Formats: sequence, structure tokens, C-alpha cells
Amino acid sequence: MDTCKFIAFQLAVVLTWVAFREPSLDAIRTAAGRASAWWGADTLLAMVLLAALLGSSWVEEWMESHFAHIVRMMQRTPFPLLSVIYGALLFLVLIGAGSATTFIYQRF
Repeated sequence: MDTCKFIAFQLAVVLTWVAFREPSLDAIRTAAGRASAWWGADTLLAMVLLAALLGSSWVEEWMESHFAHIVRMMQRTPFPLLSVIYGALLFLVLIGAGSATTFIYQRF
């Protein structure tokens, strides 16, 4: 995967989300004006989240290239252990689902 293309795509997606979140063109202009004042704790958080996104993308790419080995390993894993692993993953998903935000297209 070409990392520069991935970053450019993610940036384009994030910037176009602004058009869906703001109620008017004036609000979009105001948001664009505020973007230049991003240097602070929020910027650090955004960079950490971007690094996490790139890291998870790398893990996903690694898993794709080693898929056959992962499947063989899972077939050898005892069913009770797989049940515990799947239960823990489901628990993590359900914890994250509790913090739902407003649907991005709700205003349309």
C-alpha cells in the first residue's frame, strides 16, 4: 500500500465531512478559518489518532498477507479458547457502541 495515497485519501474524506456536519456555507467558512488555529493539544491528539489509523492499516495488510497461516492457527486452537477470544472482541465492540454520536447525514 502506498502510504502517501492513503494519507491523502483520509485527509480528503475528513475535509469533505465538514460540508456534511456544518449547517450552512458560512459555518463551513468559519470552520475552515478555525482550522489554522489547530496547533495545540487537539493537534497532538489528531496526530496520535492518525498514527493509530496507519498502524491498524499496517496490521490489516500484514493479516491479509498471512491469512492462510492465521486460518491454520485458528483451526488448531481449541473451541473454548476461540469462544473466549470472540467474546472478548464482542465485548470491546459493544463498549464502543455505547458512545454513539449523531449520525453524519441526520440533517439531510
